[in-house]
Amino acid sequence: MTCLVHPRESLTTDSKLAKILACLDWKAVVDSGTKDDRPIRIWHSDEAHDKSGWINHRRFKIDKARVNDVFEQVFHYPISVDPRAAYYPVVVEKIFGHQTHGKVVKCPCGPRKDRVYQKLITNHPKESWLEEWRIDMFGNSCLVTRKQLDKDAFGFPGPERRAGAFTFDVPIADAFTDTEILRLALFARKIGMEYGSLDALRDLDGRLYVIDATTQTACPNPLWHGNVTEHMYVKRSAEKFKEAFGR
Repeated sequence: MTCLVHPRESLTTDSKLAKILACLDWKAVVDSGTKDDRPIRIWHSDEAHDKSGWINHRRFKIDKARVNDVFEQVFHYPISVDPRAAYYPVVVEKIFGHQTHGKVVKCPCGPRKDRVYQKLITNHPKESWLEEWRIDMFGNSCLVTRKQLDKDAFGFPGPERRAGAFTFDVPIADAFTDTEILRLALFARKIGMEYGSLDALRDLDGRLYVIDATTQTACPNPLWHGNVTEHMYVKRSAEKFKEAFGR
């Protein structure tokens, strides 16, 4: 099987996609002149790519602003907030892209044009950690992972993970309600993601919030997820990838 990947610079040897294709023993190419008449074509980027016949074709770029907009359309309650209002004492400020972790800012404050603002998602103040769900999308199927994130004084999850606090390949029905499962699938379709990952948190109000989405997620960091190896993660991801996109 041949997989044509664009843009070519996204297919690095340490990318999850490259490792999945290597696990499947599928040929990865970046030259559209491949002799294979029907290669699998995947757009491995969050930029817009409005061409039919490609995995991840979409009209709009995936960034934090797009995540906020599509989330509200699909889930019918907002995650985006206006930091000028004093309704929330603090909010989360994020850049549009995926390069850095967000930060908590006090309200009211003037919004920056190069930032988006989300409701602070947290759980009970007595809890020292917050549950995060990583949802790896493979067409109409997904691979669900449960993480535990340490919280700061505001209840905001930091970049640190609890070592070993990682449940891999959770049955989706154990993590989400039937309605949430349908909305997650619709969210992925609307944002233009057949292959990629969503990050979701459940707030103290019991509602699920999708806080991020990207086509370029990495394999688990062994320092954070000591109870699952990269090989286990890639092997299961490869099975899902083949089921979704193999011909």
